Amino acid sequence: MKYPQLLLFGGIVGGVSLCEPAYASDAEARVKALEQRVLELERLLRSSAKPSAIQAEDAEPVKKLDQKVRTLERRLEVERENAAAAKQTLPVVSLDESGFSVRSADGAYQLRLSGLLQAHGYFFSDDHDDAVSDTFTLRRARLIFQGKLARYFDYFIMPDFGGSSPALIDAYVDVRYQPELSLRVGRFVSPFGLEHIRAAGNISFVERALPDNLVPDRDNGVQLFGELGRGAFEYALAVANGVVDGGTSQNDTSDAKEFVGRIFAHPFQSFGIEPLRGLGIGFAGTYGDQDGALPSYKTSGRQTFFAYRNGVVADGERFRISPQLFYNWDSFSILSEYVLSSQEVAWGGMSDTLENEAWQVALSYVLTGESITYKTMFYPVWGNGMRPRHGFDPLKRNKGPQTEIWAAPFQPSHPWGALEFVARYNRLDVDSKAFPVYADPFSSARSASAWAFGLNWYLSSHFRVTADYEQTDFEGGAASGDRPREKVAQVRFQAAF
Repeated sequence: MKYPQLLLFGGIVGGVSLCEPAYASDAEARVKALEQRVLELERLLRSSAKPSAIQAEDAEPVKKLDQKVRTLERRLEVERENAAAAKQTLPVVSLDESGFSVRSADGAYQLRLSGLLQAHGYFFSDDHDDAVSDTFTLRRARLIFQGKLARYFDYFIMPDFGGSSPALIDAYVDVRYQPELSLRVGRFVSPFGLEHIRAAGNISFVERALPDNLVPDRDNGVQLFGELGRGAFEYALAVANGVVDGGTSQNDTSDAKEFVGRIFAHPFQSFGIEPLRGLGIGFAGTYGDQDGALPSYKTSGRQTFFAYRNGVVADGERFRISPQLFYNWDSFSILSEYVLSSQEVAWGGMSDTLENEAWQVALSYVLTGESITYKTMFYPVWGNGMRPRHGFDPLKRNKGPQTEIWAAPFQPSHPWGALEFVARYNRLDVDSKAFPVYADPFSSARSASAWAFGLNWYLSSHFRVTADYEQTDFEGGAASGDRPREKVAQVRFQAAF
């Protein structure tokens, strides 16, 4: 063993200790190299011809080198501990199909950003006098901010920029202690209408059906909700300001409040009878006292077909009831609901109780074989309501076995997304006592009945095209008798993330 070798080795160790790399992996590699050199040095010392002289001459340098190696090892150990501790506190940033999110390392705090954009087109036929204009409109442009604040607290904020002015659609905080019992405070969808509680991006048609005219929209209040038996039974109870049919709460001018309740059950969910597992039945109701303005009712083409006379106001008790049914089996589903809205009204010195009612039956069948369930249709707050088995990619051929023809008659060899056929019949009847005192029979129809069919093309989980046709017939509503039939073709281009 020569002194130049010891000096060179010592210089290398000293340089490493003074210029220690920032990354633990590099330092660890250098330490391993140093350890190997020390082992080599010891082997050379042991194999020397004059061990006693070498021990006396080289023991101290070797000892110092060994100490430096141990010091480096300890420093690396501390660095590893610090890096592990820092990693546990760093936020996790992700961008996936459900949007952009940032969460704390322990998952206790979270912010998720998603959105919904809907561009609609309405095209009316047999409109010879051009009373209604064909038009394109930006129906909805919503940003959704949702997340967690500590373990038990969730928040949800959804503004909409699609109208003539920005509006705050939803803004609430949830306290989720157990699935069986949660508390919601703020502005939220009133837990009443079956079709209405579906997010706007998940509905089967371009517009909701006629019963939606009688259903409360958003309201400010407090809600208790939960589910039992792994979703076999769900409930919601709310106390809110109260809104008119189809209305949204803005400013409350009355001390009276409205009580809202809804229950929904899947009685065969846990049984082995597969065709009945998707059956769900429910009932909803509201009760309160309403004073002030009354609503008007619109068709799916966004045209008003009924309105009260000027000066007619709500003046007393109001209640609503709604039996509901949803059924799905594989790619087939049915949605049906009935809504009765009773309201005391007044005009001048006259008053009465008017009961308006509406109902619908809607059918859906996914031609490409994707399944439909209550959870996928009613619970997502973002997305398109359908996850295609194969997203749109016409340059790529599908691989693997094809679904049986009876389950999916539309099975192209290239992935074009999912295709859904939908059809419905819906009707709304205004109480005959509304005419002629509270409503003008020559401008407001006594009833509207409509049938519709359409196609939904789900190119991906984020993009969807909807095209449907709806024809509405009226009773009354014109000086010559019945209001002219409305025939409207509608299209929606939707992006959701």
